[in-house]
Amino acid sequence: MGLPMAKNLLKSGFKLKAFNRSISKAEPLKELGAEISKTLGEVVIVAVGVLVANQVQQMLDKARTSAPSAE
Repeated sequence: MGLPMAKNLLKSGFKLKAFNRSISKAEPLKELGAEISKTLGEVVIVAVGVLVANQVQQMLDKARTSAPSAE
């Protein structure tokens, strides 16, 4: 994700965790409210958690709509 997209997400109220090998390049995001990670691993762990949560939600939604009625 590029700097302009990250800035737009922050300005729209989304939480953002960012990583850049050059910490100074991430500073503009920190000023807008982003959390700056010291390692890429910190960002990857959060991203995987979001993806898994989204998949679980989709499975639950599908189960609710396809379950037979109890009537």
